[in-house]
Amino acid sequence: MMKAGFSMAIAACMLFAASAACAQTQNGGANGEAGDRSGQEKMFDGAHMKMDEVSYDFGNVYRHGDDLVKVFEFENDGSAPLVVLSVTTSCSCLKADFSRKPVSPGGRGSIRITYEARKMEAGPFHRVIRISSNSEDGVNLITVQGNSVDEAGPAGGR
Repeated sequence: MMKAGFSMAIAACMLFAASAACAQTQNGGANGEAGDRSGQEKMFDGAHMKMDEVSYDFGNVYRHGDDLVKVFEFENDGSAPLVVLSVTTSCSCLKADFSRKPVSPGGRGSIRITYEARKMEAGPFHRVIRISSNSEDGVNLITVQGNSVDEAGPAGGR
């Protein structure tokens, strides 16, 4: 009889612990985190940079043509203002322009990359641009690529 009472007490404790854990998951975790939010975007506690796209292909680029520009846009999907601190390119053939003004939560910003084809030799290229910010990720990487050619094709380069 003593064994049966002891077994029931253990079973009751396990049931209580399981129901408490279930309630915590549904009502928010120990850190105040919400439970499963299927279908909702994650909200970050600080600033967070969400890039619309992270790479771009210029295609064939005429070396003696005009500079080419690509604007990479992003959203601050965090809960604090986002500040782009620096943008570093991997080649002198690239220039980056960006605003140092804070982007409010839910706001949008952009980074303008200019490719100066005349500074490159003919052939394929793949360049990395490093974006440093106060985002929770700290650093975001974007890339541009293409093929630098000496003669303009039918479209005259892009």
